[in-house]
Amino acid sequence: MRETHHFRASRRPRVAVQVVLRRLDNPSTAPIVTYTRDVGTGGLFVVTSEDFVLGERVEVTLSTPSTWEPVALKAEVCRYGGSEGDEPGGVGLRFVDPSEEEAVVLARFVSSLDYRE
Repeated sequence: MRETHHFRASRRPRVAVQVVLRRLDNPSTAPIVTYTRDVGTGGLFVVTSEDFVLGERVEVTLSTPSTWEPVALKAEVCRYGGSEGDEPGGVGLRFVDPSEEEAVVLARFVSSLDYRE
């Protein structure tokens, strides 16, 4: 069996979690409430029909079962993903300089997803 190499630095388990996106370059725009298609320690893919620019910075707020309060993380748009069959399109976001605490929360959350797969 041949092993395939994926383009991401870290694995992203598939999971739909509600997130709120806020555009950091234009804070007067309304927050976007959507959900994830996958989440990893390095980033996530969010389902959206909104237009974003590559490199645009956003704040992603997500709730995880391992935290009492939602976690707000800075991220940037790193790729577009069009819809495929029944899969809706959206954007790939890469986390930007997460704090040590945020990195621990992400690692715990992602490892709990791996456990359920």
